[in-house]
Amino acid sequence: MKMTWQPEWATSNRKPDFVDNDDGGASNRGIQYGWARMPAVDILKLQANEGESYGKNLKLLFAASGDLRNVIKTVGNIPATYNGSISVTVNDRDFNTVGRNALVLLVALAVPDDSAAVYCMLHLNHSSMNRQGDLDLLNTNVRPLIQDVVDKIAGKAAETLQKKTWKFGANELCLTLSKTCWVAMLSLLEVPPALTTKSAQRAYTDVTMARKDSIESQYMRHSPAHRVCKEQFRKDGILLPFGNSREAFTIPNPMFFQGVTWRMRDYAEDFEGWDLAEVLHLDSGLATNDLYGKIFVGVKAALTRFRGVLNSRASAFALTNLQAMSLSDSLPHNTFTRIEYCKVSDRGNPDTAKVLERLGPLLQNPRANAHATLLTLFTCAVVQMSPEPFPDSEMKLEVARVDKLMPLTIKMLTGDGGVWGVRMQLLTSATLLVRDNEKYFSKYMQRHKFNRAAQANGMAMKEPHTIIDKWPLRSKMSPDQEGAKEEFKTRLASTYYGRERYVEWQRTI
Repeated sequence: MKMTWQPEWATSNRKPDFVDNDDGGASNRGIQYGWARMPAVDILKLQANEGESYGKNLKLLFAASGDLRNVIKTVGNIPATYNGSISVTVNDRDFNTVGRNALVLLVALAVPDDSAAVYCMLHLNHSSMNRQGDLDLLNTNVRPLIQDVVDKIAGKAAETLQKKTWKFGANELCLTLSKTCWVAMLSLLEVPPALTTKSAQRAYTDVTMARKDSIESQYMRHSPAHRVCKEQFRKDGILLPFGNSREAFTIPNPMFFQGVTWRMRDYAEDFEGWDLAEVLHLDSGLATNDLYGKIFVGVKAALTRFRGVLNSRASAFALTNLQAMSLSDSLPHNTFTRIEYCKVSDRGNPDTAKVLERLGPLLQNPRANAHATLLTLFTCAVVQMSPEPFPDSEMKLEVARVDKLMPLTIKMLTGDGGVWGVRMQLLTSATLLVRDNEKYFSKYMQRHKFNRAAQANGMAMKEPHTIIDKWPLRSKMSPDQEGAKEEFKTRLASTYYGRERYVEWQRTI
């Protein structure tokens, strides 16, 4: 039987409902292919590299950070046996991102009560509504710090850069922004006057509940219990265990609203930033199917560990609002233990050669630290190198692999419902998880001359990886292994496709 196949919706004339242009230069096609936020990564992995008792100070650079999940996981995982200090530079070109990160770090550093700080950080980052207590905490501990800077630069020109360093015991936070951005920082703490609890909830659901087909295409991969949890979060946007009272959450989160409009995209999900396989192993008590309860437990634990490290050792954070490729002009070379830059050439960003040229010199050379690493991510290189239309012979092999991991029906195999039918979408996602992605990524590396770019900039790809698996989201088990079907089911339920590829780099000179 010949099967009709149109891989990844690439040949359909219909524009997907979940296409969005606003992705820092990404095309419609890119959003269509599902560029989700990657699960949080510990970019140090000190135990597997320098060692738990490493005697030198650690200097980390998150060159295009996005939110703080990688910072929180990395710092929170530093072992107690490490006795040095930590210096973390966090940069992003988007002011709203930098502003949110600064406020979350100020809460982590300036609020004396551990529990209050952790819960405030959690809901600032993940919930559409906050409690009055969270707002009071911000107004008492954070707003005066920002207001003091704004008052002092009142007479300066709008484009003037102003640097401010706050000290909190053994810790410090340095923030460099233009005057305009310093003033805008206050708006991230202010609920717009026209935004009431009801209007905020309506603005939120106008986005999250608007596109039924997009929602159902996400739900199709989940168990019924998880669909209920996801529906609850789409309705209220509050990260709490299922059934917990939402009564206290009456203050719209100003970081998530632009005036009276919800500023987040409708396909964004909180568990995107965390590995679903790890989330499902978390203990959420008796409610074993409470998906967002597990995320709540995981995020709270990560923030608690992060806060614990800040309380136990000296740390210095520096936040900047610059283009990543300009960092080499302002930061000292041969300095950083790790550099993370996960916006790479396959997303319309600087090509690999430029990333190595501009960020490579900032990394410690092998004489200073043989384990110093630049971490990069490629999310759709495989897509770019996959043939269209996809060969029938390879498609049949992939369908045969899927058939060993999940039951296939005639309706699936014949494309009943068309290329946009639920069954065909599910089969498409399933085949992506078993695709021979290494073959296509090798072609990508050849086309973009990775080896030549590395040699020209005194860099080399690390073999083996010591920080993260090259393909962390791909199904690893063979179909005959115990647990293979469960692993496949979990990967299929995530927002990833298994083609996300990390590359670790080291300096050679």
